[in-house]
Amino acid sequence: MNKLAIFDHDGLMVNSEDIAYAALSEIFAEHGYLFPWDYYVTSVGLPVADAVTMFLRDLPIPLSAAELRDQRDQRMTALREREMRLMPGLAELLDDLKASDVPMAVATSGSRPYITWSLRHFGLAHYFDAVTCIDDVPRGKPHPDLILKALELTATPPEHAVMLEDSPHGVEAAYRAAVRCIAVPTRGIALSGFTRASAVVASLVECRPLLTQWLAQ
Repeated sequence: MNKLAIFDHDGLMVNSEDIAYAALSEIFAEHGYLFPWDYYVTSVGLPVADAVTMFLRDLPIPLSAAELRDQRDQRMTALREREMRLMPGLAELLDDLKASDVPMAVATSGSRPYITWSLRHFGLAHYFDAVTCIDDVPRGKPHPDLILKALELTATPPEHAVMLEDSPHGVEAAYRAAVRCIAVPTRGIALSGFTRASAVVASLVECRPLLTQWLAQ
């Protein structure tokens, strides 16, 4: 049976965490709060609704969760077209896997409209056999629901899958789904958060030989 490579999206495939951070920093600055990167990255991998709830708990600006999310989304939309980029090594990795007939899936806490736009914008949709989003499952990461859904859609047992993740929340989700995980940490996240990953590498470039080796086993 072919192995399945499952990709997170934000922070792993694209530099969207930088864009989200820029948008949120502006909003909190307008209300007199600093919004440190080291604080922001504790939310990486969470569904947006959960992240927004955390931000408002810790930095109580006079906005509702819905208002903060709307303002974040509006500013991010304006930034994405000109500032969102593929992460180094992604295109080559996808080409390698496609050439080897390795099935691929996306499992992300992002919304369906956003992920559809991103994959089309960068011409990546044809690489993936399945895309699971927060809209498809009851719970986002660190729960395993997104990964389990990707396994279900591709009829893949967990022992035949490898997950690529950039956050501890995503690594935890893979662990709970009994799927091996390679972590490519978002900058600023302590490596102590990745102890449940099978391997930790600095970039998708470094991930290529390791992933190829595992998928061939």
